[in-house]
Amino acid sequence: MLQRQRLQFAFYVIEQAGNQPFNRAMLFNVGFREAMKDLDWDCLIFHDVDHIPESYRNYYGCGQMPRHFAAKLDKYMYLLPYNEFFGGVSGLTVEQFKKINGFPNAFWGWGGEDDDLWNRVHYAGYLVTRPEGDTGKYKSIPHHHRGEILGYPCSVHGLVQYGHIPDPVIEEKRTSTVESNRVCSGEQKSDKLFGG
Repeated sequence: MLQRQRLQFAFYVIEQAGNQPFNRAMLFNVGFREAMKDLDWDCLIFHDVDHIPESYRNYYGCGQMPRHFAAKLDKYMYLLPYNEFFGGVSGLTVEQFKKINGFPNAFWGWGGEDDDLWNRVHYAGYLVTRPEGDTGKYKSIPHHHRGEILGYPCSVHGLVQYGHIPDPVIEEKRTSTVESNRVCSGEQKSDKLFGG
């Protein structure tokens, strides 16, 4: 699909080590940092590994506004759960990502970070775009989400939220709880892509 779209791309798989609750947003921030060490990417696609695009026509490039690629998930009967939904697969330019200060690091457990990202995008003056028609259809592979644990403190709307970690994505900080691996790359000319 990406080769057909004539994109230069690389996949970065960022995994969390240890046994702390899952922090998807922090993993994406680490992925951003690792990817930018490799190349001067101009487009970042943050992609849940369990989301499979159903249409090759869903162009994996960035535009003037952040993009929500996975607008129609089979697990939601191909309907947008709510207008502010920005989860699964989202894309931003490096400039947009830096302007919104990346993903929020404060969400431990499962959920909430996508809604916060939506807010960051809007506070920065951006609008979220989505593919038209069935182009944004994705299959979601069912699995257990690490961190889906009931009864943890500070549960808000069923989403677990733990203590705040300072947010600056640009800050130089390494942690032993995160591992990253570059697993694949393609050599095509045109836009640049980061996915992880």
